Amino acid sequence: DGTRTVAFVHESRAFPEDCRSADILIVRFTAPRDCSGPSLIIDRRALTQNGSHTITWPEDSGGSEIVVKTSELATGCRLWLAGQ
Repeated sequence: DGTRTVAFVHESRAFPEDCRSADILIVRFTAPRDCSGPSLIIDRRALTQNGSHTITWPEDSGGSEIVVKTSELATGCRLWLAGQ
């Protein structure tokens, strides 16, 4: 039916449950790499590597597809991260 569960994790102790149940996980800290349940994880690592993220659900997909765009893809290399 195209329904997605999005979880925004504020505290690390809530992470295991949200990792098991969410389709999209947004985390303030770096998520452990063994979290494989969500189809998309946006954490500190993803933000450092790719910048801000935009998530959309195209109407023509009936909500079954998500499209993720990042500032890295839109603008290329971010100068303030050069040399890291």
